Amino acid sequence: MNSKVFCVGFALSMAVGGVSAEPFVYQGELKVSGQPANGIFDLSFQLLDAPTGGTIIGSQFAAEDVLVEDGLFSVEVDFLTEMNGEDRWVEVLVRDGDSEERFTRLSPLQPLLATPKAQHANTADTVLNPAWYEQGTSLRHGEGLDRVMINRTAAITGSDYFGVHADVTGYVGMYTSGLKGALPFYGYAADGEVLAYTYFQSSTNAWRLWSNNAERLLVNELGELEVFNNIIAEGEVQGDEFVYTAPKTRHIAVSGDVFVPTRDVPYASGIGVPGAFIAEPSTFGSMVAPINLPDGATLVSMTAHCTDVAVGELNVRLVARNHNSTTHQTVFEVDTVGLSGFTLRPSDIMPNPSYDLVDYEDFHYSVIVRGQDWPGDTSMCIRSVVVQYTVDGAD
Repeated sequence: MNSKVFCVGFALSMAVGGVSAEPFVYQGELKVSGQPANGIFDLSFQLLDAPTGGTIIGSQFAAEDVLVEDGLFSVEVDFLTEMNGEDRWVEVLVRDGDSEERFTRLSPLQPLLATPKAQHANTADTVLNPAWYEQGTSLRHGEGLDRVMINRTAAITGSDYFGVHADVTGYVGMYTSGLKGALPFYGYAADGEVLAYTYFQSSTNAWRLWSNNAERLLVNELGELEVFNNIIAEGEVQGDEFVYTAPKTRHIAVSGDVFVPTRDVPYASGIGVPGAFIAEPSTFGSMVAPINLPDGATLVSMTAHCTDVAVGELNVRLVARNHNSTTHQTVFEVDTVGLSGFTLRPSDIMPNPSYDLVDYEDFHYSVIVRGQDWPGDTSMCIRSVVVQYTVDGAD
C-alpha cells in the first residue's frame, strides 16, 4: 500500500431521515496504484463537520476484512450519532486486511450532504407510500370518499372533474388565500378564454363579480349589494325584487322654484329668488307643487323651510288627492304660527296614519302652501319642503 492507494466513496443508500442514529450503507470504489483493487482490506471511517479542519462527530467506525472485488465494496457504517440534517464529511482510512501496519488516510473527504439524504428520503417515501399518485390521466390523493381527484376521466355527477369531500355534516368546501392585500379569486374559462371570475378585494373588504369583460355585481364593505348593467332587454329587468333586511330611510326635497299659485296672480320663484311667494299684497293666497314619492313608501315626517318675518302666517301641507275626487286628505301639516325666522323643522309632527303609505293606485300627491296677509315680497316665502320616508326594498 502507498500513496497511490485512494478511495472514491459515495453514499447510495442511507437508512436515515430527519434525526436518526441508525446505520447507513456506504458504497465506494478502492484503487491501488490507479487499478481497481481486489482482495481483503481493513477500512476505518470518521465523520467530520467540515471538509478541512473539521471536528469529529460521533464514534470512529472500523470495518475489518472487507471484500473488495474489481475495486467495489459495500459497508454498513454506524457513527453512533444523530444525523440532524446538516452537511457532514466522511474520512476513510484503509490498509491490507492481513497487515498490522498503520492505516493510510485517503483524501479528499467524501461529502455526506443533507440534500441528497433528504432527496433520497422523499423519493423513497414517495415510491413506497405516495401521497399523490397517477391513475390514467388523473392525479389522485387518498381513497374512497375522502379522495381528491384532478382531471378525472369520468365525472362523479356527470359534469365535475374536481371534487372535495369530507365525512362531516357541517361546512364542507375550500379556500383560496394569499398574503395581506391579495385578491383571492375563482375563475371560469373555456377553450383558454376567460369568461367570468369572482374575487375578494381584501384591501376594501369588497366582493366583486366580473362577466363579459365588465363588473356586474359588487358587495361593498357595508354588505350592500350593487348591480351594474342589470338591463337584460330594453325595458326589462330580470331578477326578483331586492328586499332590505331592515327599512332604509330616504328623503325627497321639493324646491321653492317649482311652486306656482293656485289662481292667476303675480308670483316670484326661480333663480335669484330665495323661494316662492305671491308677488302682490294679498289677504289670502295659496301655491302648489307636485311631489314624486316612491310607491309603497312609508311616510315619516315633513320639514318646511320657510322665511316668515312678516305679519302673516304660512301653512304647509302634504296632501293626497283621490284620482276621481276634487277633495284631498292631509298627510302632514305644519305652520309658522307663533314662530319667526327662516327655518321650520316640525320633527315632532307625525303623519296622518290613514295616509302614511304612498299609494299611487288611488292617489296622487302634492305640497300646498297657504298664506295669510302675503306682503308681496321675500319676507314671507316658501324655500323648500323635505319629506322623510322609509322603503323596504330597492326604490
